[in-house]
Amino acid sequence: MGATLDAVGDLRQTVPQAAALVGLIALVMYSVQFGVSTVPFVGSIAAGVVIAFGTGAMYAVANEAAERRAASITPVRQLLSTRWLSLLGVFVVLVAAGVVTAIVGVLAAVAVVAVTAALDIGPVGAVLAVGGLFVAYLVFAMVAQFLYPAVAIDGVGAFDAVTTAGRLVVDRPVSVLGFTLLRVAVEYVPFLLGLVGALAVVSDALTAAVTTFEEALPDPEAPGEAPAPTEVPDLGALFFAEASTGSLAAAVVVVGVGLLVGEIIRIALTTAYYRRVTSAPS
Repeated sequence: MGATLDAVGDLRQTVPQAAALVGLIALVMYSVQFGVSTVPFVGSIAAGVVIAFGTGAMYAVANEAAERRAASITPVRQLLSTRWLSLLGVFVVLVAAGVVTAIVGVLAAVAVVAVTAALDIGPVGAVLAVGGLFVAYLVFAMVAQFLYPAVAIDGVGAFDAVTTAGRLVVDRPVSVLGFTLLRVAVEYVPFLLGLVGALAVVSDALTAAVTTFEEALPDPEAPGEAPAPTEVPDLGALFFAEASTGSLAAAVVVVGVGLLVGEIIRIALTTAYYRRVTSAPS
């Protein structure tokens, strides 16, 4: 866990330098991704390209901030001009590996449930299946999180990035596991806080919509004949009718800020840890 704690300590010098530029790249990346993803078929491909280039760019900026105590767009230009194909390769590898992991995990879970059900220990099978799926996802995440850093920081190709990431996990399983759990926590805590803040912003509209929805439902305990069937109102439509444009915009901003903060911390923390465990020059 020493490398993980050291990486956390490195955040004090990396985040202040890289936060603004990494946050800007993340904002542009997700905005463009959302825009192009609405285009059928071609949009999905374009969104993948945006994610690959944007993620690599963020790691390049964070690495420069950790190495030179300054952040600029220069390493981004260098990375995209020399390793653009490697970044696309990493994206393809991640998609393919994710699909294979999901299929194998589900098939294994189904087999475990079927066998334990035949042995009349169904609940045990369900626990084993869920646990197995979690372990499969965790192993995938432990390796996947280092692919883009390997390309952006070490300048290796896509397949060499897989080798580098796999070797890190094999050589330091406990350290990487601890880092992965910490990274997930610090990445999603800002988002959850932003979600809570957004719910607080629109709480009045949400309460009013739920009240209107409940009042529109027929009372099953009312005496007399059964009530005539009525159309159940759309709770979502009621909410948007009650919420003001300003409150909706504020809620989106609060959630967006939480996502950006989590993304900045994830990039900076992963960069710091990767540099520590690969003995990258400081």
